[in-house]
Amino acid sequence: MPAPHEYFGSTGTRKKLAELSHPQIRATREEIARSLEGNWRPELLFLLKQEMEMYDTYQRRIAECDNELEAHLKSFADIVPPKPAEEEPPAEQPQEKKVRTSAKTKLTHRGKKAPGNRPSLTCAAKCIGSAGGSDSY
Repeated sequence: MPAPHEYFGSTGTRKKLAELSHPQIRATREEIARSLEGNWRPELLFLLKQEMEMYDTYQRRIAECDNELEAHLKSFADIVPPKPAEEEPPAEQPQEKKVRTSAKTKLTHRGKKAPGNRPSLTCAAKCIGSAGGSDSY
């Protein structure tokens, strides 16, 4: 895509700009080109010229930074030795707690029922229980 300043000050500029419009715009390209005709005030053209010069400056500086960064990163490629191909020990898996249950009553070793499909406690029920409230939730 050409730089924005390439569209200013040339013949056929309005048509080129109209071609860049979004496809979902309902107006025809000719209507868009006609709408770009105007009485340009000199102070606004001056500001536009300054902004375009800044755009070019920033684009040039970005390219300089890219080149410098690329050269800097290439210098790292020569310094960093490759990692030796060692096999790392497998990470330790946390072991699950085993709960003993009896077949008839499904009680755990502490005498409580295993959770099964029982709903978990809500925050409010936990707060009530910890404050000495009723144990029937």
